[in-house]
Amino acid sequence: MPNSDTAIWGRTPGGQALPANSDAAGNLTLRPVAGPSGGATHIRLRNVGAVAAIKASGGTLYGVTVVNNSGAAAFIQLFDQTAATPGTTLPDLEFLVNNSTTVTLPLPLVGVAFSVGISVASTTSEGGATPSANGVQLYAQYA
Repeated sequence: MPNSDTAIWGRTPGGQALPANSDAAGNLTLRPVAGPSGGATHIRLRNVGAVAAIKASGGTLYGVTVVNNSGAAAFIQLFDQTAATPGTTLPDLEFLVNNSTTVTLPLPLVGVAFSVGISVASTTSEGGATPSANGVQLYAQYA
């Protein structure tokens, strides 16, 4: 008979039955399935420039794509705040998008958590305060 620290297939060390779709250690195997409801909300922000809210309360950011046709490089600043001040408030995430390019920010599959809110600004310099010219569009998926 195995000792109490060894799992038997189909049972935990304490003799409890393992859930369906689990391995001998009790780890579940889940497969996401697309459906007509649930999932992330999406938003499109045109001419981002000054601070704009993606979500006015805490949430998770799953995807960000930026199209920059402003004529100059743009620095996208993402804040875990509802009212950030570019140039003063330190961004939680920041990335460069060169002119005439599209950039998709690589985020973890589980997203990035924002506890207060999700806001964004597009500026002319890293950590800067001057808004980018018109032409910077942002597409985001969040929950």
